[in-house]
Amino acid sequence: MAGYNEANTDEYQRSSKVIPEGRYSFNVEKIELKLSSADKKYINLHLRVINGNKEGCVVFQPIYASSDYENHSNQKWAQQQFNQLKRLFLVSGVTVPTDSPTASQLQTLKDTHVDGDVVIEEGEGQYLDKNKVQEFYPCSFKQPVETENPAIEEDYDDGDIPF
Repeated sequence: MAGYNEANTDEYQRSSKVIPEGRYSFNVEKIELKLSSADKKYINLHLRVINGNKEGCVVFQPIYASSDYENHSNQKWAQQQFNQLKRLFLVSGVTVPTDSPTASQLQTLKDTHVDGDVVIEEGEGQYLDKNKVQEFYPCSFKQPVETENPAIEEDYDDGDIPF
């Protein structure tokens, strides 16, 4: 489930709460290849917000991971999911796989930055509300460049200046 985590640590619970709808910049923090209860491969992305007042929050984004969507019970949905995965590769600046991505191809997404339009998907019954990224875009947030000594001033003797 996106946006929900059963971890017991306070930091992780705080970071995985549902965030308001909108566009956010993310770091692709973790990529897990999983198998659903219906024996379908999917990818679970951990997307950490990297700026703004929701910095540090995590959105969990499951994406169906197979290009074999013709054999899925819901072909249109499966194809949309695979296209979303391809879009994630594209906007991350990583080579886009033409077939179901391998584990090593997925790892090339780790620590890339992307923007995403986040919506809230309402939970039903025992399930809580969760976030879902509807679309990925190239990252608009530019990390400030840190320098070791940003304000170095050297004291020169005027006699050293040749003019």
